[in-house]
Amino acid sequence: MTQMGNDTNGEKMKWKDFFIGMGFGMLLTSFVYYYITSKNGIQPNKYVKLTKEVDIENKGFLRKGTILKIDKVMPEGFTRYILYLNLKGNEVDVYETKHQDEIIPYWMQPFN
Repeated sequence: MTQMGNDTNGEKMKWKDFFIGMGFGMLLTSFVYYYITSKNGIQPNKYVKLTKEVDIENKGFLRKGTILKIDKVMPEGFTRYILYLNLKGNEVDVYETKHQDEIIPYWMQPFN
């Protein structure tokens, strides 16, 4: 008959298994994160600065030096950027879209 009591060897194995599992989980998460960000061709929170002034489909222009956030690199050969703007007051009209998450892009072209 075995004696019930403190099984320090079994307790050590539980902690060892815990840390091995945690390490494996962190490693797996890192690989998945790398795969997702590299598949999209971007790195999170990457910003770029315009080297020329660009025209925005005859709506206006962005000056050289404007900082844009990379949103997504498209397989069609172009990159979508995000420009964050702050506006005081309510100088805007609501524009209704068919879908809640619809993106309405404008094409930018460098001035010649």
